[in-house]
Amino acid sequence: MSRKHIVCLAILGILIMALSMFGCQGYEAPKYKSPDDSGDAANPEEVNIDVSDIGNETPAEEDNWWSDSETTGGDEGNVPVVEPTATVKSYKPKAYEPAVVDEGAAAEGDDFAKSPYRQVVEDDLPTLTVTEGDLVKLNVKATDADGDTLQYTFTAPLNSEGKWQTRAGDEGAYYPEVTVSDGKTEVVKTVKIVVEPKNNKPVLQFIPNIEVNEGDTVSLRPTATDADGDKLTYSYSGWMTESSKVTGYNDQGEHVVVVSVTDGISTVSQEVTVNVKDVNRAPEVEIEF
Repeated sequence: MSRKHIVCLAILGILIMALSMFGCQGYEAPKYKSPDDSGDAANPEEVNIDVSDIGNETPAEEDNWWSDSETTGGDEGNVPVVEPTATVKSYKPKAYEPAVVDEGAAAEGDDFAKSPYRQVVEDDLPTLTVTEGDLVKLNVKATDADGDTLQYTFTAPLNSEGKWQTRAGDEGAYYPEVTVSDGKTEVVKTVKIVVEPKNNKPVLQFIPNIEVNEGDTVSLRPTATDADGDKLTYSYSGWMTESSKVTGYNDQGEHVVVVSVTDGISTVSQEVTVNVKDVNRAPEVEIEF
């Protein structure tokens, strides 16, 4: 290639570079505009944001929903990223509390007493205390000012006649209801029945009468059993207050001792006769000079 051609190519290259530099200075990138924006995107305060579905409160118009740190980029043409925070209130169910019925505020004939959550004020209830094995029988007295025929009904453990034959194992408190009806109005009353456990009395083995001589020691060794396994305590009264006694030469004759045993509930006693026989004593001789 000749020198002339090389010079022409160099000049052409310089012209192309100059045109490129001066042409780019007049170019301005198009500004972004959201299709939902009704105002100029360059003015963030004019952007309309629907927050009606966020939270339970509507922000005031003058509230600022974003800060400079929440905008993306440093160019004022960028749309700010809004992240409103909503207050979420958690629901905690309330524990169920049965309604308390004021029995004194209701009329006697009201049928309010059938609520299973009705509180029973035991101090105001007529109470019957029995022992296992006893027969319970309620005597209900009711009158009607209109002269209507009255009908009586009872809840368990009472039968239709208001009776209950208790048995072993029925220990506890029971709250049967008695309903009196004249065919139009019902009156319900609650009673309290306390069944106490039946106690088996201790069994004291027979103690035979005792015969001793004057000067001997009387010892009583009673034996007893208890079907309930209760702890037994022995006691003595009468001629003896303890389980043993040393007789003297003045104790001749018959004496009665009461031996008792108790399980803390029931006491069983037996009388024991102690016969103290006279002992002949040799004369006492003293010689004096």
